[in-house]
Amino acid sequence: MMLGWSGDNGDPDNFFVPLLGCEAVKGGGNVARWCNKEFNDLVQKAAQTPKQADRAKLYEQAQLIVKEEAPWITVAHSIRFTPIRKELKGFKMDATAHHYFKDATIAKSPPPRGPWGPPPLPPRGQGPAASGDWSPPLLNPPAPRGGVPLPRPGV
Repeated sequence: MMLGWSGDNGDPDNFFVPLLGCEAVKGGGNVARWCNKEFNDLVQKAAQTPKQADRAKLYEQAQLIVKEEAPWITVAHSIRFTPIRKELKGFKMDATAHHYFKDATIAKSPPPRGPWGPPPLPPRGQGPAASGDWSPPLLNPPAPRGGVPLPRPGV
């Protein structure tokens, strides 16, 4: 069985308790059905410890127990990408998978050209549009079999 998890608040407690805590064996979140009292006590103590440096030491001790007893075999860690346009300014990628646009703005840019945007228009009164035999090209022509888009006419 292969499972994945992403914490949603950045706190180690959000990872350890629902996935490896003894109570989570009963609730089904601890699919390894692993329960270690020393680990559980360390995690509970860390969650109630206000000083960050002290919490980190407790979580490090808990991690050593997990590593030694190996209730899981960890095989990968995800890397998250958030593609954005270069015109987007002030956006910051959040480690907990939320998107915050409070400080984001969109800078003005010239309209797109080439295969991903409309072709440039001829000057007013010139080109096929002036003679009436022009129709706008498809902006998103369907891709043929195999998924490779056809070149757009006039581009």
